[in-house]
Amino acid sequence: MVIAHAPKDDLMAPAACTIALAYLELAAVGMELGTCWAGFLNAAANTFPAMTRIMDLPENHQCFGAMMVGYPRFAYHRMPTRKQPSITWR
Repeated sequence: MVIAHAPKDDLMAPAACTIALAYLELAAVGMELGTCWAGFLNAAANTFPAMTRIMDLPENHQCFGAMMVGYPRFAYHRMPTRKQPSITWR
């Protein structure tokens, strides 16, 4: 589990944390890892004080996103077949 957190009063934190997790999602593929956004954990972390204590975030920090990371159970050896696109260049 990767938790993106920052000071509560940082106005750029929501965007910065979302961008950081998006880049993590892209980088994980190159390391043969699978990812899944953990939106419910993010909601719970910001709703239930007990969850915030369990996460042991620094004082005055808030969870702005979470992502599960692990080794995928299944590996796909090829891309799914697609219809040939109809493109007209002018």
